[in-house]
Amino acid sequence: MISTPPWVTIGIEEGEFADHMTKVLDAIESGGKQLAPTFAFIDPFGFKGLPLALVARIVGHPSCECLVSFMYEDINRFIAHPNAVIQAHYDELFGTDEWRTIITITDPEARKDRMVNLYREQLQKLAGLKYVRTFEMVNQGNRTEYFLFYGTNSKRGLSKMKEAMWRADRGAGQVFSDRSVSDQGVLFEPEADTTPLRMQLQGRFRGKGMVPIEEVSDFVLEVTAYSELIHLKRRTLVPMESEGLLEVQHPMQTRRRGTFPDHTEIRFL
Repeated sequence: MISTPPWVTIGIEEGEFADHMTKVLDAIESGGKQLAPTFAFIDPFGFKGLPLALVARIVGHPSCECLVSFMYEDINRFIAHPNAVIQAHYDELFGTDEWRTIITITDPEARKDRMVNLYREQLQKLAGLKYVRTFEMVNQGNRTEYFLFYGTNSKRGLSKMKEAMWRADRGAGQVFSDRSVSDQGVLFEPEADTTPLRMQLQGRFRGKGMVPIEEVSDFVLEVTAYSELIHLKRRTLVPMESEGLLEVQHPMQTRRRGTFPDHTEIRFL
């Protein structure tokens, strides 16, 4: 059993999330104060009670980020419902009425992609989140049940979340399936194919001269789907150097081949 420090207090409030969180933010902001650094895990039941404007208020405070359960199965099921009250919930959920264009999309995968992309775009545009990552949760019937949307303005937060996602899905870093959960051990865990990462690095840095390893790492973190902690050095740069595709130097002249410490510079050939 995990015990909490004596200075930690846990409060339980019964009622609607939006109502309670709005009161909390109103009280804080009316006093000219800011919300303490917060990791807000917002886990709604269905599509009601999760206005994007409220998410934007939370993450609008410094050092605040969110992890939102986007209940895709329920949202998709009722998205064409003619009831005006339900439609109003969708307007609040997406922060726009643009979701109505999704109704006409008949291809299931295209519809899912558009819905997920729209919510991501709204988190970036209306909530001002610089980094948004998604993780798909698939049920035992092999259907998408919901997506986890992680939003942050912190590079460190993004790095830790991408690492966690890749630990859960070693092959792609973006899907977890209940069908794969079993008491039977797996002999060979899937591993990510880093060939696309190699191509992305060459496309971005080839012809740019010597590039600091820190810049390369930031590119992997912020632009690619890969984790700079898991995939960059050992799985990508090491084999590229052994194949003669990199020129590597370090100012201290003490670098061992196959290592990429801070202040290393790389030329992609």
